[in-house]
Order: sequence, then structure tokens, then C-alpha cells
Amino acid sequence: MRSLDTEVPTSLIVLVEPLTENAVGHVDEIAQTLFNELQSALIEGARTKTFSIELAIQNASRRLNTHTENQEFENRQIVSIACVEIQEDQAIIGLSGPTHCFLRDQAGLFSLTTEDHESAAPVGVSGQLPKVRFFNTNLQHQELLLTTSATRSDQILSNIMSSDLVRTDLWNKVIEHLRDTPSASAVLIAWEEDIGDEARDKEDIHTQNSPSTYSRSLSAVFKSAPIKIKYLASRYLWQVLSVLLVLMISVTIGLQMYEANQFDFWNKHEQIILEAKLQASQSLLVAEGNSTSAESRATLYNAQRMLTDTLNITGRNTELEALQTEIQLRITTLDKTTWLTDLKLVLAPSRVDTNVHFGSLVLANSHLWILESNSGEVLKLDDQHSSQYAYEVIFVRGVTYQGVPSNTPVDIAWDDRRNRLLILDINGKLFASDPTSEYQPKPIAGSLSLSEDTKRQFVTTGDAVHMLSSDGVVTTYVISRSAIRKIKSSQIDQVPESDLFKLDVHKDGIIVLGDQGLYVITQGTPIALVPNVSPSPEKATSILSTDGGSSLLIGDPENQRIIHISDTGGLIRQYVHPLLSDIVNIVATESHIYVLGKDSIRSFEY
Repeated sequence: MRSLDTEVPTSLIVLVEPLTENAVGHVDEIAQTLFNELQSALIEGARTKTFSIELAIQNASRRLNTHTENQEFENRQIVSIACVEIQEDQAIIGLSGPTHCFLRDQAGLFSLTTEDHESAAPVGVSGQLPKVRFFNTNLQHQELLLTTSATRSDQILSNIMSSDLVRTDLWNKVIEHLRDTPSASAVLIAWEEDIGDEARDKEDIHTQNSPSTYSRSLSAVFKSAPIKIKYLASRYLWQVLSVLLVLMISVTIGLQMYEANQFDFWNKHEQIILEAKLQASQSLLVAEGNSTSAESRATLYNAQRMLTDTLNITGRNTELEALQTEIQLRITTLDKTTWLTDLKLVLAPSRVDTNVHFGSLVLANSHLWILESNSGEVLKLDDQHSSQYAYEVIFVRGVTYQGVPSNTPVDIAWDDRRNRLLILDINGKLFASDPTSEYQPKPIAGSLSLSEDTKRQFVTTGDAVHMLSSDGVVTTYVISRSAIRKIKSSQIDQVPESDLFKLDVHKDGIIVLGDQGLYVITQGTPIALVPNVSPSPEKATSILSTDGGSSLLIGDPENQRIIHISDTGGLIRQYVHPLLSDIVNIVATESHIYVLGKDSIRSFEY
């Protein structure tokens, strides 16, 4: 037993079973190692006593079998460790290896060991961490017997504990039964009501040869470390009793009992799991809000270590493993994060013009083309690399072009094959703007069908134009220099309750963005594309296919970033800046990314 130097009186009782007789002399050292580990675990931070004890057993067993200063244990495996920490009126019991314990009280005998304890990994197995079981009790009027592997399924011992023997006779019977049992150790711990200091001093139990003391209060807990019974069994009984660690603790705080006098002891793994989940979730939130990757990474590494230790204690747990995977993915994401120091302002409205709303952006022929929704205009910027940007208006709502009246523009796209800009108005009419006519719009014969649920966004690839509706219908048109006609409509199947609103080309077909995620459409069949990034871009607003459809840029204003992923979802890089909280559209060259917000355009190198 050791005592912690804390404001609240605390006692720690340790029982260790070495595998070989030669290791008996090291019991004190093992107990001290475990005690030191418990102290460290309690000092490290706001952890529960439960977690601290279990973590201490893990660390102690690891040190005993791997640390260079403890090589003498390398071939002497420690197969059982029992640890009881007593603070105020609460006892926290941690068992590793095939340790067993009995709890006797006025209502009968209870076995605290879980059903699968026999399959628990030995503590001393090199490279394998022990399975630690945990129990808690805050009772009085109890006797707890901790025993090691040889007695874990012992019916005779169970019968002894179930008897009505008084404490001294009970312990004598236990010793008599164990004295010739190989590899057996035991500690008896007793709780009693507080009977006052004066009476307590008079009630110490003595024998003629040596005392066997049972303390009645936390201030008089046992002073000796646990020992091997077999090691002393060759001497007569009273000599054994004189040196055995006989542990009896008195508690002075009132009984805590449930209805029908049922006592409150339970397995605390749920508490450990809950604590680990809360700390891990908080770490993810803190890491998300940090302004530097160094701060975020340190927070996440701490959470990762805490989850690893918890899983070593509790075994497999789906929720903890998912959090561990999420934290590892968050660390990987941070390793591939560029924190932008500045975004270059390309275009912004004048101070007097407060009614600007940019709706779409195209980059082609060394020009930027911008659709301004409120004014119904399409703008052309002459040189996107110049220090000062001058734009001209090439399309105006309500103007008649070659006999065809125009209406409010809803989207623009570039026709690579014919080197021209296509402008779609709200009536479904297409106008072409190319350098041969100094970008004066020309109407294209035919029209696109725009229903109320059409998102009015289209893309071109070769001679095809694809239009997307929110309910997952992709309409395909064939286009020539002077006309356009519809050739088919196809329903995207199996996109559950998703509102689709963006599409672009992909090397395997078309990629669409909806409020439920990304989908690659190949022959009408959607395949979910999940970016391997944390946090997930659940509220992305824009996508841009790059490198011939083999990679993708995703605008994620909720997390103030642009994500660059491969066509399979692997993270290439992410770019983070506070001004990326308003992303309407993105375009890119080989060296620059242009970000369209509702009332501005900014750029950065990547």
C-alpha cells in the first residue's frame, strides 16, 4: 500500500503476482512502479480516477517488460496486477491479467470479475498491452478479497467467502486454503462504519505472536506492501499473519444505497468511453478554430494519444475508433494545408454601388468573364494578370441582338471547340460572344428548356451541352456554331433526397454537387465521391474540374477554404483564409485560383 499526498486522504493498495519464485523479491518494486505511474496519471490533467488507475496499470506493465532499467523482468512475466484506490468513501478497483475478486456484505457474496476475465491477456506478454477491467464501489460494511490467477475460479474460496465467519477466522481460512496453492496471492480489504477515534484505537485486533491490523479510518491505512502468500507459507500461521498485508479500510461518509438495499457497484468503461469521446470531440473543435496548423496539430496529437490509451484499456469500440480515424485524417489534412497570408483583390464594386451580386465566373482566352445578376450584365476583364483591372460590359439584359431580345442572364460557359463564350438567359436562349465579332453577342437558333426546378447551370464538352435540374435530371443538347437542339434527358438514379445544384465535366463522365455530397455520373449511375479530408466539406458551394477532369477544386465557405482533391477523393492540398467564407464560384489557371464572391473577385497562387 502507498498513500498519495493530496488534500483528500487517499490510499492505494497493489497486489502483484510474478510468474516465478525468483521474482517474489521484486513485488515492492513493482508496486512502487505502479504507484508512480498512478501519480503521473493523476497529475497529467483532468482525468477521472478510473482512467488514471487503468492508464497506470497499462504504463506500469509496459515499463516492467520493455524499460532498460527493468531487464530482470524480461523473462519473468508479470501475469496479474490488482489495484485499489480509496478516496473518501469510494473504492476504485482495477484488475489486469486473470485476477479475481470477491465482495462480501450483509446481502451476500458478489463476484466482481467479468465473464471474459479468463481470456484477458497476461500483463507481461511482450508487445501486448493488458486488458484492464474496472469496478467501483462506495459501500461500507463490506469485505473485498482480491486473488490472483490460481484462485480465480476456486469454488472452495467462494464457499469460504460466503460463510458467516468473522473477519479474523475468515482470513485464517483463506490463508489455510491458499498456503499450498501455486502462484496464489490474496489481499483482504474491509470497510466498517466510523466508530470514533477513541473506540477505534481500542478495537485493533492482536494475536500473541504478531498483530494483524484492520484499520477503521483512512488515516490508519495499511503500511506494508503486498507479498506472496506461498513465499511465507512454510512458516507457521501466526508468522504469516504478522507480515501479510491485511487491508481493512474504514469510511466515515454515510451509506449510499439504491432501492431494495441494492449496492452501487458497476463497470465504469462507459464513463471512460464518454470522457474520451468528449475530449476527442473538443480537440477536433479546438483544432478547427485555431489559426495556425502548429496549434491545431499539438491539440490533435494529444487527443490521439488519449484515444489510443483508452482503446488499449477498453478494447474495440466503434465510436472511439471512428474518432481516432477522424483525428488522424485531421492531422493528415493539416499536413497538406496552406495558410494563405493574402488574397489579391481583382474586382470589387464602387462604394456607391451596393447592389452588386456576382453569379458566375469563367476564365478563358486570358480573360475573366463575370455574370452580374442584379444588373443583368456580363463583364469582360481584359487582363487578369495586370495590377489594375479594367472591365467592359459585353451583354446587357433587355438589349436586342440581331433581332432577338435578351433577358436576364442566368449562367455563362466557355465553348472550347469554337473559342467563344456562351450566355444563357432566363428564357432559355443562348447567345455566343467571340473575338471575331469583338465579343458582340449573337443569338443561337433553338433554346434550352428551363423549368422552375432547373438550376440554370450548364457546362459544355465538345459538341455537347449539359443542363442540370435540382431533382437529378441531366438534359443533353448538341451544339453547332449557329444552332442547338436537345438530344436526350436522363435521370440520375439513387441520389437520396439530394438537391443537386452544380455540375462539371469529369474524366469518367460528369460530376455533380448537391447538398448531400459529390457524385460522379457514369452512364446515368451516380457514384459517391468522398473527399479524404477533415472536416468534411458538407456545405460546399462550388466545384471546378481541373487537369482534364483528373482533379477537382471544391469551394467550402463554411470552413473558409478551397480543397484540391484527386479524381478518387485523395487530398492534394487545401488553402485556408478568412476571406474564403463567401465562395460563389472558382476558376483556375495552372498557377492561380480565382475566387468569385457575391460582390468581389480575389486570387492567389497555388
